[in-house]
Amino acid sequence: MERQRTTALPAEAELARQMEYIREIRQENDRYFAETGKHKKFYSLAMGCQMSITFYKKYKS
Repeated sequence: MERQRTTALPAEAELARQMEYIREIRQENDRYFAETGKHKKFYSLAMGCQMSITFYKKYKS
């Protein structure tokens, strides 16, 4: 049985929005570093299921 790869891609408008957000964050980080000489740090907490479609189908049955 051949594995089928599925990839969900965001719409172009959503991708453009995300790229703009990333650009703004980078600018803010560069500004902060220029002022303080320090890099900002962040903490990310992900809760819940991060299961892909492939794993979902596998464990569904």
